[in-house]
Amino acid sequence: MPRLRPADVHKISAGQFVGRVFFAAGPHPAVWDSFRNFGPVASMRFDHHPAPTRVHPVRAIAYAAPSQTSDGRAIDPLETCVLECFSSTRTIDTRFNEPWFVLWRAARPIPVLDVVDSAWIVRAGGNAAISSGARSMARRWSKAVYRTYPSVAGIYFESSNLPSSRSVALYERAQSALPPRYDAAFPLTHPLLRSALRRIAHQYAFNLVL
Repeated sequence: MPRLRPADVHKISAGQFVGRVFFAAGPHPAVWDSFRNFGPVASMRFDHHPAPTRVHPVRAIAYAAPSQTSDGRAIDPLETCVLECFSSTRTIDTRFNEPWFVLWRAARPIPVLDVVDSAWIVRAGGNAAISSGARSMARRWSKAVYRTYPSVAGIYFESSNLPSSRSVALYERAQSALPPRYDAAFPLTHPLLRSALRRIAHQYAFNLVL
């Protein structure tokens, strides 16, 4: 893999909002700041766990959405998270397995490899398919990134469901950048989210179960 250049690394700045949808119920309940040690999971793009699929005590990952792009453009983390979480069924089910949306602010800068807005992917011999192509290949890239760049705490990539948006896959190296407490957390059934979810469902032709 090529030597990192400063422009290859996007830093989620201290104080920047990051959003996430997590499921508080079901077979694998999570909490707002949990990282998943179980993996790799076939449906997840950048799991860096080695095979076989099992619990890996020293590797964990969390998928989230920043509130700004690398060039400072504001993006809606709720929209990104909802589209990523419910794209397979195209139904935003606000009740099944109790989905929650949480916003937290980075306690320190989080350096993540930029595979969409930098030239790194070209120099590494890849292309934009890392964000939208076969997930198995993207996981191979992620494992190589994790091994090669110990200073990198995750991958900053183009949302496959909304190319104008951005997502991050955060390695366990980023856990210390999470704050002691979130800024806001609501179940998707909460009335404060209803109008936003209706807008998202209408705009992208998703079903909505309230």
